[in-house]
Amino acid sequence: MAVNDRLWSFEFGVGVISDNTPADYLEGDIERLDGPGGGLTYNFTFSRQCSEFDWRIGRIHLHPQWERVAMLTIVDENTGRIIPDLNVGLVFRWQDFPWNRFVRTTLAAGAGFSYSFQIWTADKQRHPGEDRSRIKFWMPIEFTAALPCERPKWSVHPSGEIQLGHSQFSAVLTSPATGIGAPNPSARLDRVAT
Repeated sequence: MAVNDRLWSFEFGVGVISDNTPADYLEGDIERLDGPGGGLTYNFTFSRQCSEFDWRIGRIHLHPQWERVAMLTIVDENTGRIIPDLNVGLVFRWQDFPWNRFVRTTLAAGAGFSYSFQIWTADKQRHPGEDRSRIKFWMPIEFTAALPCERPKWSVHPSGEIQLGHSQFSAVLTSPATGIGAPNPSARLDRVAT
């Protein structure tokens, strides 16, 4: 029996640097950061499914997944500086929801590290007078939804992006940026296992 697994994905998104914390996203409060620390982020994400579990609990069949994620973020600040960021981590994706036959849904959370080649002006602006680090913990949280006939294309962004495209909506609840982007379905590589 052949199984068609989509192991790799690529995604691009554009984010707006926001003046928010993760708690603000839960309250629905998203504000663009004003001043020199404001600007845009351009995010290129690559992810690979590491493992898909096959759990049975009574009549319920669950398939959570582990994914490795790497993201290059290009920060375009209002100051005119361009700052590259590298992010790597692991994400646990829950994809079995009872309403998936109407709206296919996933919820992902993970952890990793972020390295910025320079400290963002937004970081200095939000924490004046404090020493800031170029190495940070990265904790992406993602919600995706798509029409049931389409498999969602995954993205994991510490930039807080909202992904729109191919009947998909994806919101990542981290800071300091919020944005909009589109997955690249042609970059999704399929593997056939026997």
